[in-house]
Amino acid sequence: MAFLYGDPVSDAERSDLLRRLRERGTTESLLAASTIAHSRRDATSDTASEARTAILYELEQWPRLDETNPRLATVRDRLSNPAKATRVI
Repeated sequence: MAFLYGDPVSDAERSDLLRRLRERGTTESLLAASTIAHSRRDATSDTASEARTAILYELEQWPRLDETNPRLATVRDRLSNPAKATRVI
């Protein structure tokens, strides 16, 4: 099982996302695909913002993502609503 931004995704879901990123063919999407493909654990823990943006864009454009790949939908939701920093006094 792989992880994207800390969320578990199946090998099939990971493969689907890789295929879509590669098909998009932009510099950012290819960077994101390379990052995901070359990691065994959390592929995105230290990625560039361009890769993160490309992954989020692809997940937002994915038709019926909630129905077909719910784990990737969770990643999309996390990326689109990053946790706000809290100030501890």
